[in-house]
Amino acid sequence: MKKYIFYLLLYLGACFGLTNCVMFGLNVFNLNGNNTNSQPTQSMPNRPKTEIKSNAADLLTKRMVCRTKFLDNGDSIRIFAELEVPRLAEKENISTLLSEFSFAYGLLPNYNAREYIQTEKLKFAYNQIEYKDGNYRFNFCVAKKPTLSVVLVMEITDTRNNDKLVQDMVVFFTITKIREKYGLFDKNGKYLHFSKFFLNKDTFQIRDLTNGSKELFVRYFSQDFEAALPPMATQPRLGAKDMKVDSSFKITSHSPIHFSKKGLYLVQDDTTSYYGLTVYVSDRKYPKLSKVNDLIEPLIYITTQEERQQLQNTQEIKKEMDKLWLKLSQGNTRLAKFVIKNYYQRVKYSNQYFTTYKEGWKTDMGMIYIIYGAPNRIVRNNEAEYWFYTQNSNFAEIKFTFAKKPNQFTDDHYNLLRFPDYEQVWYPVVEQWRTGKI
Repeated sequence: MKKYIFYLLLYLGACFGLTNCVMFGLNVFNLNGNNTNSQPTQSMPNRPKTEIKSNAADLLTKRMVCRTKFLDNGDSIRIFAELEVPRLAEKENISTLLSEFSFAYGLLPNYNAREYIQTEKLKFAYNQIEYKDGNYRFNFCVAKKPTLSVVLVMEITDTRNNDKLVQDMVVFFTITKIREKYGLFDKNGKYLHFSKFFLNKDTFQIRDLTNGSKELFVRYFSQDFEAALPPMATQPRLGAKDMKVDSSFKITSHSPIHFSKKGLYLVQDDTTSYYGLTVYVSDRKYPKLSKVNDLIEPLIYITTQEERQQLQNTQEIKKEMDKLWLKLSQGNTRLAKFVIKNYYQRVKYSNQYFTTYKEGWKTDMGMIYIIYGAPNRIVRNNEAEYWFYTQNSNFAEIKFTFAKKPNQFTDDHYNLLRFPDYEQVWYPVVEQWRTGKI
């Protein structure tokens, strides 16, 4: 038994030391209010499909990945993009990117529209592409239209192998929120930061696209949010916590800043405004889990309350956790390693892609991803996002509906619509996790 425990602990150390994750895909999920795999062509015809949808059958294959954000630019909107191309990631190869890839976008009035109101092919000069940390960065402007918003559908095609990435994002022309004007940039103010979290050792800037600095107001929340309820839990939690402001202070835009405390920071340019720009700060090696104590709470989705309490009450967490995994796998060390690796890898991915005002694994989308994995298909519109799972021995097809809700902290706040019938497809998959058959 001691030998088994040693190997499990050794494996845990290797697992949580990983710094790179398999890109299951910003080209598939609506992780930043963008991304899709619909099928307009580079000519961007006027009769696109009525649904923006994704096919996620090969999510663990290294494919192109693109993250996008937009910021107000006066009479236009500037679209920022960070593109990962696996075959061009190891070293800078901007010339190949420009010669072998094509870029185009189209604007739809909404997700149900069948005709584009504008289509454009994008051409970039060499000095308009930047290479940083294995990714290629570029940006372009879209002139504002006399409408509240549009759906921008961008298509990037690798002409050498015909690999195609098509993604979508809602772009607002009427600017009402600080997060549509200000973005998070690196400490030098040069590179836009595409995720919403930082470590407490990081220095960064909050900037708009003007050259002038401005006083901004920050409210800090140290609250630890609870994990998502399972999909069949139709009754809300009793005694939900109220948001309590722990402190407030001022900062200046376009200047290096540093948030040292773990928690949630809401940045506003007007104290009378409801919406803010959110910065989530972690004191650990987020999005991965690096401390043994951090490993217990995410197990809430596949363990009993008694099992978690035993882990929380022991002085030898590593030993008790090894015993739990070996018990669930009936002493099969190889099976235990497999379950450990896959479960905590999904926790890490959820943190990386679904973090909003709380850790990604605690969100509704993070919970469903951890248990079921990447969906086979995603469909979304202005009001909701739908995840479809097929080809499972426990069900023919299951659909999860995530309703988009206005939120003070984020534009990517989705609530899972819960129904008692989900119990029939939830517990069998949880049991697969517990027995190593996932």
